[in-house]
Amino acid sequence: MMKKIKKLGVTLEKILISLSLLTIIVSGLFMQGCDVDNKTAPDTTAPIVIVTYPGNWSTIYEDHINVSLEIDDNNTIDSLVVFIDGEFHAELLAAPYQITISKNDFNYGQHTIYATAIDNQGNTGMSDLLNFFWLPEEQQSQIDVEIVRPVLWEKFITSQVPVQVNVESLQEIDHVTVYLDGSEVHEFTQATFETILDVTEQGTHNIFVIATDVLGVTQTSTLTNFEVEYIDITAPTGFVAYPADWTDISGTFEARIIAFDNIEVDQVELFVDGVYWNEVSNAPYNFSIDSTTFSNENHTLYVVIYDSSENSFITQLVNIKVYN
Repeated sequence: MMKKIKKLGVTLEKILISLSLLTIIVSGLFMQGCDVDNKTAPDTTAPIVIVTYPGNWSTIYEDHINVSLEIDDNNTIDSLVVFIDGEFHAELLAAPYQITISKNDFNYGQHTIYATAIDNQGNTGMSDLLNFFWLPEEQQSQIDVEIVRPVLWEKFITSQVPVQVNVESLQEIDHVTVYLDGSEVHEFTQATFETILDVTEQGTHNIFVIATDVLGVTQTSTLTNFEVEYIDITAPTGFVAYPADWTDISGTFEARIIAFDNIEVDQVELFVDGVYWNEVSNAPYNFSIDSTTFSNENHTLYVVIYDSSENSFITQLVNIKVYN
C-alpha cells in the first residue's frame, strides 16, 4: 500500500513539473507575440538636403559666399558634410546649416558644390550638384546697350520702322530682345543688331531692348518714343442702315449709319436735303432726328464719312416721306 502511495506521489510530482514547464513555454510565446505586435519598423527614409544659396549656375563677384542649406528628415541629423569641387570642405553638426567660403581659397572660374546628411538611424541623403561661377570684379558683364534707331520722337511716314541697337559688353552677348509697346516683337541672336519692324498702327509708340550675355546678366535700354503717321490713301466706306429708301417717317426717329475704315473713322456728317445737319465722331454713328421740323413731303438723307487721313466717302442717297 505504501509503495502505491509513493508511486502516486512521484506521478503527481511529474505532472506538476510538466504543468510548470508548459506554463513557462506558453508565457514565453505570449510575450514573444506581444513583442512582435508592438515592434516599430526601422526608419529607412534618407534626409532631404537642399542647397538654397548659391543658385545653380549663378555668378558671384563678392569676396565671400555664405552657403546656406536646408534639411528635412524624420529623425535628428547627426552631421552634414559640404563638398566643394568634389572635395570635403566642412562638417556641420547642428543647425543653422551655413558656412562662409572665401575667394582666397579658390581659383576664379566654375565650381561645384553639394552636401550629404546622415541622420541618427544611419540614413544618408545627398543634395543636387550645383554649379557656380566665381569671377573677379573686372570680369563683370558691364553691359552698355543703346537704341540708335529710332531716335527719340522720330516720325515715320511709313509702317516700316528701322531698328538699330548698339551693345557693348565685357562678356559675349547671347541675345538681344526687342519690345514694342511692352510686347516682345523680335530677338537678335547675333550681331549686327538691326532689323525692320512693321508698325501698322499709326500714332505714338515706344520701344526698348534687353541685352543678355552668356552669363545670364541682363541690361535694359532706355525707353524711346516715336511716331508713325504714314500716308493713307484708302477711303473709308459705309452706308445708311436706317431708314431704308422711301420709308414713311413721323415724329422723332434715329438714322443709323454703318462706317468702316482700314485705319480709323474720324467723323460722320449727316446731310438733310443736301444741307449739313450734324456730325458724330464715335461709334455707334447714329443721329436722332425730329421730323416735325420738316415739311410733310419727301426729303433726302445721306452722310459723308471721313477717316483720320481726311479721306472721305459719300453714302447712298435715302429718300424718306414725312407725315406729321
